[in-house]
Amino acid sequence: MHHGRPRTPIAIVLLTLLSLAAALVAARVAGPGGPWLWYYDMPRLYYPAAVWAHQAATAVRLPLWNDQLGLGFPLYAEGQIGAFYLPNMLLFRLDPLTALDVTRTLHLTFAGVGAGLLARRISGSWLGAAVATLGAVLSGGIVGKLEWTDVVVAYAWIPWIFLPLVRRPRPSRVGLALAGIAWGVQGLAAHPTTWLLTGIGAIVLLIAIAPRRQTLLRVVGFGTLGVAVSAVQLIPSLLLWSLSPRVG
Repeated sequence: MHHGRPRTPIAIVLLTLLSLAAALVAARVAGPGGPWLWYYDMPRLYYPAAVWAHQAATAVRLPLWNDQLGLGFPLYAEGQIGAFYLPNMLLFRLDPLTALDVTRTLHLTFAGVGAGLLARRISGSWLGAAVATLGAVLSGGIVGKLEWTDVVVAYAWIPWIFLPLVRRPRPSRVGLALAGIAWGVQGLAAHPTTWLLTGIGAIVLLIAIAPRRQTLLRVVGFGTLGVAVSAVQLIPSLLLWSLSPRVG
């Protein structure tokens, strides 16, 4: 018997509640009547994108294009809307400002729980897990970027991609497949920079855990699965990027 040690299911529930409480603070959720997060790119880009996403979700169609901005705006390729990220089809059935609040809160909570479980797996400590949860949700690195919804969504998947890979002597085949799928889903959140850096981190982690020739096959399997899942979003984003003045 292990007196005084929290049972895993109870500890995970407590970790989730801790992460949710921290997310409500970090996202500055004031309630269904606002006030709302409203600065930087929010009024000029993310709120209009949320309106278009809401219109598409209530009409049960993908928000691929909007002809009310400039000479036409490729929502699916530009990224803020996450057109192929399936949870958005449910979240954006809410009114736009509420949907943005709910999206930020849920994904910050998701990030916190994932970071906590990752810390628990590495350290064996539930106290360490609680500290990691708070750090993942309340750190300035993400709290200062809350107006960029696609960044928050992509960020939330990082610990869940690493979690199946942190195993000795090596990740299982199922764990490797789950990590690859999670990386692909992160790509659908439409923030390619975070997706690319996460993939590099995962590859470095795989090699560090098992620095042998067979690891290269695992890297290829992880990468192939992630690219395949996210290709529907990343290919149009890459094509749009190639047309940007920033490409130089």
